[in-house]
Amino acid sequence: CGTSGSVSTITEKLLINPSIMMTSIKGASPDYSYLYGELETAGKCLESAIQIVIGKGESTDELYNECASLIEKSAPGANGVLFSQFLHGCKTPFEDNNIRSSLSGLRLETKKKDILRAVAEGICYHFRWILESQEKLISIHEYIRFAGGLARMPIISQMLADITGHPIETIKHPQYVGAIGAAAIAAVGLGKISLDDIPNYIEIERTYMPNKSLKSIYNKAYKNYLSKVNYDRQLAKKWR
Repeated sequence: CGTSGSVSTITEKLLINPSIMMTSIKGASPDYSYLYGELETAGKCLESAIQIVIGKGESTDELYNECASLIEKSAPGANGVLFSQFLHGCKTPFEDNNIRSSLSGLRLETKKKDILRAVAEGICYHFRWILESQEKLISIHEYIRFAGGLARMPIISQMLADITGHPIETIKHPQYVGAIGAAAIAAVGLGKISLDDIPNYIEIERTYMPNKSLKSIYNKAYKNYLSKVNYDRQLAKKWR
């Protein structure tokens, strides 16, 4: 999960399901495919929010650390603020190039920390939505591997575990997962290792377990998020 995001689940089946705008694609192994769901904007949403809310120029590690600190100070559920992360439309589980992001639940007491947390939670709600859509077609593994730039932020990894209800694993240098995968496949092609050897070279850095005490809070917020998305879709139709 970086600028954009995706949810890929390994399956032995070749699947095409237009109702949720997902299809399985062949991977490196001839025996498996990957059921693929896409978030048009994920980390880009948080980056944009940081620029608007904190506004200190180009994004840096220091800015993201400040963002994480603010998010931690806001309660789970972002004090009622909801964000739908459609800065560049939506691809799955529905396709709509006209839908746009919006914030709701703002009030006089709303703080910067609540807005930033709402953006992060909105990204995680979309991940959950795609996971649940995939689960209607195939079995989902209990443990979810989280990679990309956002996986460098422990607060986001824990939030994803709490919202999806799945344990979340992160690896070392998650922002380079694409390059690591490409290098591993190249090594297989050169005959240096086999596909079965690859997991031995991928080190799990940390596992985040869901906080069960937050389940009811996030289930309610997730339900509200889905209702908000439906409203956003109807509003987008009026703008066309």
